[in-house]
Amino acid sequence: MAREIRRPGERSGSNGPTIFIILILVILGVLYLFAPNQMFIDLFDDSSSKESSKILQSENKVLRAEIDSLKTRIRKFESTVDDSKNKIEDAKLDIRLLKRDIKTLEIELQEKDEEIDGIKGKRISSSTQSIARNSSNPETRAADRQEDLSSKQKLVVGPKLKYPRRALQRELTGKVSIVFDISAVGKPFNIRVLSSTYGIFEKPAQDAVKNMRYSPARDVKGNPVIVKGIKLSLSFKLD
Repeated sequence: MAREIRRPGERSGSNGPTIFIILILVILGVLYLFAPNQMFIDLFDDSSSKESSKILQSENKVLRAEIDSLKTRIRKFESTVDDSKNKIEDAKLDIRLLKRDIKTLEIELQEKDEEIDGIKGKRISSSTQSIARNSSNPETRAADRQEDLSSKQKLVVGPKLKYPRRALQRELTGKVSIVFDISAVGKPFNIRVLSSTYGIFEKPAQDAVKNMRYSPARDVKGNPVIVKGIKLSLSFKLD
């Protein structure tokens, strides 16, 4: 086999890369010994850390946007649920109050029917006596033909409104228009609501009218009479 003949003092060409690699390793070792947590680590990890940070920041922005959107939807849903609950509670309250009013009105109606029957009986008796007098006395007949000049009812005890608690909490104001009749003893009955701003005000308005008292209207002879179709508007205002 042929042998490579080198002159004295001549170096092999393969020693150059080896020396360069050794030199690099020595430099890296020195860097690691004197600055392991800064220069050496940053040299290899800086670019990958920046890229990872950008990706995480982008993902965080997306997540924050989704969280804000969900919070907004939750607030809207809670507001809708609260409004629905309030409306349902108000409707239930109105139904209970209306049922109680119906029972009360049925009782009052029965009492008024009995009272009207009694007044009709008195009027029939009075009319019979009047006819008998008129047939025998021409002056009395002329006087009875006069127009009925009955005196009007006069308010003695006015309405006292009780503000509904829920209306106060929600700061609601409104009006209720009511029509009712006045009995021969000056007590309102047959109380009906014509219109109202909110249903929650109707029951307190009816209660206020029910507790009112009048000096009853009287006919030309001074007999108390029933007055029908009295209209009244009640206002609920916050001080």
